[in-house]
This record gives sequence, structure tokens and C-alpha cells, in this order.
Amino acid sequence: SGEHIVAPELAYLQVAHDLPFHRRLLLALLICAKEPGSNLPALSTRERLRACATAIPGHRGRRRALQALKYVRDNCNSQSFVEPILFMFLALPNCLGGMGITDLDFNRRFELTREERATFRKSCLYSDFVSEQWRLAIEYDSNEYHGRDDSDPGRRSQGDHDIARATILGARKYEALSLRTPQLYKPRQFEMFIREMFRRTGKYIRIRTGKFWDMFQEIVALLPRRETVIPKEVQSDIRRLMSYERNIEFGRRRDALARAEMFGGPRRWRLVKRSVGERPELNNRMNGESNTGLTAAARF
Repeated sequence: SGEHIVAPELAYLQVAHDLPFHRRLLLALLICAKEPGSNLPALSTRERLRACATAIPGHRGRRRALQALKYVRDNCNSQSFVEPILFMFLALPNCLGGMGITDLDFNRRFELTREERATFRKSCLYSDFVSEQWRLAIEYDSNEYHGRDDSDPGRRSQGDHDIARATILGARKYEALSLRTPQLYKPRQFEMFIREMFRRTGKYIRIRTGKFWDMFQEIVALLPRRETVIPKEVQSDIRRLMSYERNIEFGRRRDALARAEMFGGPRRWRLVKRSVGERPELNNRMNGESNTGLTAAARF
């Protein structure tokens, strides 16, 4: 017996059948990811994944794989697990939980002019997300790599680079926006970021389907949980540990409710006749009990 080696394209096709849509898409984005500016190629590309699925009609998972590959883009940053998830928030249509920036690309390369090279001492720069149609450039600034700390030369240099990049993109008539990790995880802050993004680009938010909020929650579920590492001072105290877990659960429920009402919720767009979380069968039962009680009281 020996080892069996399978190409990434066929491996993706084999597992696609067992994954829900957003996980299928996330896996494909990661397979097509590479480090910006690196000469090392990605494991595969969107076209190669599509070619494999197209060439094997009737294969288990083929239809589901092609559904996800419709939204895949090459050159996602292989150093970040969060960026492909943010891409889903921004690029997918409303019915899949996104904001509908259909031409959003990963890590667009911008060549610098001679004056810019002399000023910034770089020959090119990369932007995390770029939409040519919207003239929009978005940077995901994680706390790990982009937090401003003047006592750390590396982080100070990265902060200076981020400022220079925004200046260069602005000179090219792009609206340059930065999204920090807390903004991504906190529903109200993320909603403010999206509203500002639409305002700057002169676009209007139009949510046309009630599926948006459920699909948005599906994407949120893919984000790495920030509280997975329990503080050491809490681990040894059972009371503090239980309180810590209760606070985490409370925060999750609070954020879930806030996301269900983002952009005014389905009622704001007249997509449902009842508020989110309302159970008509329960209300009908309660109304029936009330009517029965009133009838009995009247008879008495």
C-alpha cells in the first residue's frame, strides 16, 4: 500500500457536497489564496477549480461546487483567515448575506510614479479589496498587524505605511477606507462602517430580500471567536469562570439581536409583516387563550 495524492481541484469537488454554501465558498477562497507580492503560486485558481468541476459531469458535489465558484476571486491574502469572510460580507448579493459589490477584487497591485517612489521608497503597493466600478479601496487592519504602537518599531512602520497607502489611493480618486477588527465584530460599528462606505461612494443601500439577515448570520458564524482563549486568572476560579461564560453568552445573544435589526431589519424594508423573532403560532395560541378566558368570564 502507498500514499494516495489528490489534486486540490478534485479534493475540493469531493468535499463540496457535504459543506453548506458559505463554507464551500470560504474553502475555495482559501485554496485560491496567496501571499500578496509573493512569487509562490496559490494551490489553485478559480478557473482550474471550475475546469475540474466542468470536466467531470455527474460527480458528487459538482453542482454545489459550481454554485460557490461563481463568487470566488483569486489572490485572497493567505496570511489572513478573516479577509475572505469580510469579502463575503462585501461582495455577495443580498440573498446570500452580502452588500452586493460584485466587482470586488483581492490585493490589487498599484504601480507608483517616480515621485511617489522617491517619497515613499516603494515601487508598488497592494490594497486588500478594490472595486473599480465603485472607485473604492478597503483595508482590513487587524489588531495584530496594524495596531498603532509607537514603542514597537515594526508596528509603527506598518502604521506609517497604512497612512501612505491611503494618500496614494486618494490621489488615484479611490475612496480609501480602513476597517479595524472591533468594527467587524461589533454589529453597530460594522453597520456604521457600511453606511459610511455607501455614503462616500454615492451609493444607496437597498436590501431586496428577507433572506439577507439569516444569511448574514451564517457568514458571522465563520468568524474566529475572540473569546476562545480563557484568561489564566479566570481558569483557576470556578465562580469567575462561570461568570465569564455567562457574560460571553449574553454578549453573543445581544450581538445576534443587533445583527437581526441591522439597517432597520426586514420590517424597515417591508419584507415581512412581523418583527424578527416573533412567533405567530405562539401569538395565536395566546390570543386564543385570552379569548377563551374572556368568553368564560362573560358566561360567568
